[in-house]
Amino acid sequence: MGGGREHFADVLRAMAALTVVCSHLIGVFWVSQVGVAHVIGQPEPLDVSKEWLRWATPIIENNLLLGGFGVAIFFIISGYVIPISLERYGRRQFLIKRALRIYPVYVAGLLFTVTAIAISAQAFGATFPFSIGEIIAQATILGRQWINSVRIDGVSWTLEIELYFYALMAVIGYRLVDRAPQLLSVLTVFGCVVVVLLFPDRPGWYIARQILSVCVMLLGTVLYLMARKRVSVKAGLVMLAINATMIVGTWLMVGHSSALGFEYGLGWIVAFVVFLAMYRFRGHVTLSNTSVVKHFADISYPLYVTHSIPGYCVMYSMIRLGADPTISLLAAVMVAYACAAIIHNLVEMPAMGWRRRDHSQQAI
Repeated sequence: MGGGREHFADVLRAMAALTVVCSHLIGVFWVSQVGVAHVIGQPEPLDVSKEWLRWATPIIENNLLLGGFGVAIFFIISGYVIPISLERYGRRQFLIKRALRIYPVYVAGLLFTVTAIAISAQAFGATFPFSIGEIIAQATILGRQWINSVRIDGVSWTLEIELYFYALMAVIGYRLVDRAPQLLSVLTVFGCVVVVLLFPDRPGWYIARQILSVCVMLLGTVLYLMARKRVSVKAGLVMLAINATMIVGTWLMVGHSSALGFEYGLGWIVAFVVFLAMYRFRGHVTLSNTSVVKHFADISYPLYVTHSIPGYCVMYSMIRLGADPTISLLAAVMVAYACAAIIHNLVEMPAMGWRRRDHSQQAI
């Protein structure tokens, strides 16, 4: 993989992280003030008009599209880069290194989230809404879903999908994907059929979204095989056409059952088109290590896990205390950035260093 190809993924990571931040702090916060109050444990929602933010009307009105776009970019990137790790390390080490990639940063981000909720609750006389058991379940990511515990943050559902994708790739193995790439289309078709037949309505929509999201990630895997010339351009385009058609068709059939609606699915389509464009010109994309885009790509994961609930708490608290909403938004962005930078430097970077040292020792 050439440096240009890695840089194109960095550009997309930065774009995805900032898009999701805008979707939540500018869009969701103002569209769903009752829901925001609920997730941060406040019984009294804000009653603030969004007229003050007229310049951001397109973001507010299209927050679901932006959220779907950002999340889908992250998913396709994962599908693109995960085969590299699986090929390099083998199944067992792959799963260990993926766990070290996901959990330290997520647990650190969860601590910031829980702390923000606790401070906000204390400030306004509300009861802290979560038990120790619920916090521990949330820290396990998958355990929360299996025991049907309350969700504390608004981003862990995507990490559940990431972990399921890692497990799927480990079971399949890189060699099978390399030797029988058409399996990726078979899995996508199978997943879409399962969604339509077994989860066509709202009670099963959460599982349906997980399955469809894994199918979106497989789009990235097809592009990776094309980049490595493991499949021809013609064969790869056919696979992409089949997979994308199945995903879009399935969403059109069952997307009405989702609270997200069709707008979120449109975000997926836009993300795929943008990813394809960046992939096509990947050899022309270069970033210096000191560029702003590279910086936000580096902190994209900790920014993703820390921006929403801490940002909501900052904005909610400041506005209730009489602060200007614009100032509150800027403060929330600064807090989210500070949390992400701290986690990146004190947790993410050391964990990445440990993973590299472990691999070097095994090689020796």
